Amino acid sequence: MTAAGSIFAEAFEQGRTPSIAELGGENVLVSDHALTTSNVFGDVASVLLNEWSTLHLQPEAAKFIAAGLRSNKDRSALNRAIDELTRALPSEARPFVVALESRVRDESDHDILRVSAAAGLLRIAILDHRWKHSAVAALGAIEDTDDIFAAPMLCRLAAVAFEQFHDVEALNILDRQCARDDHSGQAHLERGIIQISIALEQGSLPAIAGGLEMAEATLRLAVEADEERRDARLYYLVVQALLPLAHQTRAPTVSLSLELRELAILRDLWDAPAPGAEWLLPSPSAELEWIPLADDLYRLANDLVQPSWFDAAQAIDGVLRAYSASRAVRPNLADLSLLVKPAIEAAFVRERGLLAHLDQWITHLGGQDVGPRDATILRANVNRLALGAPPGKSPRMAPGRKPFSGRSRPG
Repeated sequence: MTAAGSIFAEAFEQGRTPSIAELGGENVLVSDHALTTSNVFGDVASVLLNEWSTLHLQPEAAKFIAAGLRSNKDRSALNRAIDELTRALPSEARPFVVALESRVRDESDHDILRVSAAAGLLRIAILDHRWKHSAVAALGAIEDTDDIFAAPMLCRLAAVAFEQFHDVEALNILDRQCARDDHSGQAHLERGIIQISIALEQGSLPAIAGGLEMAEATLRLAVEADEERRDARLYYLVVQALLPLAHQTRAPTVSLSLELRELAILRDLWDAPAPGAEWLLPSPSAELEWIPLADDLYRLANDLVQPSWFDAAQAIDGVLRAYSASRAVRPNLADLSLLVKPAIEAAFVRERGLLAHLDQWITHLGGQDVGPRDATILRANVNRLALGAPPGKSPRMAPGRKPFSGRSRPG
């Protein structure tokens, strides 16, 4: 064990982190190039970043950390350094971005280390959007990997990049991964999940239904590739439940809504991320956001009356909330409150969802606060809004606006 390693081991046994002074001081520490390739590199980076604001040799410290990011072959040490860097990212991040870019493009390096560097770049880009193009370009530089661990991670990172930045090239990477390997469960899973978000951003029910049909076809391939993956089955069930509502043909079946509820609970209890990918996990309770949705679907399935548009709106709005919660990431693992959600506008779904909740309030609670006449006027206004007309006017008196109009984007 090196002298630095012994100091770290003793300090950790005492439940503390050593100071720069204990390790010999700034000058000694940043000039010890052997540390950049050692298994304690991540710990040294942590010490430097902890005291960054008081360092007299910040440029030299940045070069030291960048050298380790570029060359350290210990994946645990590399991931530890990236965790610490994103925990306390200096305002001038260029040296670290350049080092990680170099690592990703080094074809002589192992692909799992290259994809770890790409993940680090993406985390930096989420914290500082100035680097988003560098992050997406890094994913493109490694997309030809055949490594059984790196390839699935690449797909996950490309999906996160699209959800955070709406960058078309990230989506193209996923499409190419699907075409490259018809049996890639991860590629089809991520592409199918992304297609759900694209569907939710459409401006009418028929457009939402069309996008969900595309998602169903892709997610079916993901389920067929690995029937044991609960995440693929979860999203596949969600799409199957939503399609009849979006088409306004029928309610989902009772058995489907119950299966969705059970699957969401199992995922929350048993599924864990791969080592080094913990930052991709949302809050521990995010998966349980699916439970209220399953309950809404169960209620619809037991309703003897044809479900109204408001019921459909409520369910689709529930999917949007669950999606946003379960696809949030934590680029800064040290700050558990920093959950970065996907950048999904879904204006049409949000608007109709709010109308659905208002209609539900009028039906079940409104009588306690407003008279029958006022409740009737409220419901009439809600119905007009759902048809695209301002309150108090019929749809045909709203010039220039079509029913269910809104911003849409090709799926």
